[in-house]
Amino acid sequence: TINEDPYGEGWLVKVKLSDPSEVDALMDSVEYQATLD
Repeated sequence: TINEDPYGEGWLVKVKLSDPSEVDALMDSVEYQATLD
């Protein structure tokens, strides 16, 4: 959708972190997939 209609149905979000060190606690795709199985 974002490639076909970026100003309509597609959207992007810009996030400003209050504590950038929290990025280290985010899951990668493998860790996230494990939560779905």
